[in-house]
Amino acid sequence: IAERMQCPPDFPAVAVITAVSSVIGARAVVLPKVKDDWQVVPNLWGMIVGRPGVMKSPALTQAIGALNRLEGAAREAWQEKNREWELDCRVAALAAKSTEKQAEKEAAKNPEKARQLLAQQIDFEADNPKPPKRRYVVNDTTMEALADILTDNPWGLLVYRDEMHGLLCSMDKQGQEGARGFFLTGYDGNQGYAVDRIMRGHSYVDRVCLAMLGGIQPGKLQSYVRDAVTGGAGDDGLLQRFGLTVWPDVN
Repeated sequence: IAERMQCPPDFPAVAVITAVSSVIGARAVVLPKVKDDWQVVPNLWGMIVGRPGVMKSPALTQAIGALNRLEGAAREAWQEKNREWELDCRVAALAAKSTEKQAEKEAAKNPEKARQLLAQQIDFEADNPKPPKRRYVVNDTTMEALADILTDNPWGLLVYRDEMHGLLCSMDKQGQEGARGFFLTGYDGNQGYAVDRIMRGHSYVDRVCLAMLGGIQPGKLQSYVRDAVTGGAGDDGLLQRFGLTVWPDVN
C-alpha cells in the first residue's frame, strides 16, 4: 500500500494493526498476571498525523478495505435474513388476529384457555427476534445509536473517521459529555453500559468494546495535546488512549 500510494509505511501499518484489533475485540483477552483476574482487551486506538496532501486518507481506505468488504457481505446476508423475518412476522400477525378472536370467545367461559392461547402467541414472538446485524465499521453515529449497534455486536467493532478532528470536536460540544465518557469506556473493552433516555427507552450494552482509527492534521491536534498535558478540559485520558499515533517525516 505504501509503495502504491507513495506514503510512509507508518500510515497503512497503524491502520492494519488497529483494524485487526477491532476484529479480535473482546474475543481474546490478555492476562498480565498469573494469579490475578485482571484482563486487558487488545483493542487499539490508532491515529495518523500529517499535513494535507501526504496521502493519509487513501492509505487508510486501502488498509481497511478488508473490513469494508466484510461489512458489505454481512449487510447482504442480513438483508436476506431480515426479509425472511419480516415475512414470518406478517404471517404471525395474521395468526395473532385469529388467536385473539379465539381467545376473546374463550375469555368469558374458559379464561384459562384464553390465557394459554395468548401465552402461545407471546412465546412465538419471543422466540423469533429480529435478526442481529453484524457490523465491522461505523463512521458517523450518535452515542445512543452506537450503543444499539454494540448490543448486537458485543465483541466490538471499529469506529473509523477519515478526519478524527470532527469526532473530537463533536465530543467537546455542550451536552455531549456522555458521549466522551462512552468512548472512554469503549477503550477498556470489557465494561457494561446502561443507556436510559425518556424517548428512546432503556437499553443495556453487555460489553462496550471500541477500536478507533482516523487521521488528523498537526495544527488541529495541537490544541488537544496542550489540554491533555497541562491539565485542561481534555485531561481525561482520551488522547492518551491513542497508543498507535504516528507522525512520520515526509520529505
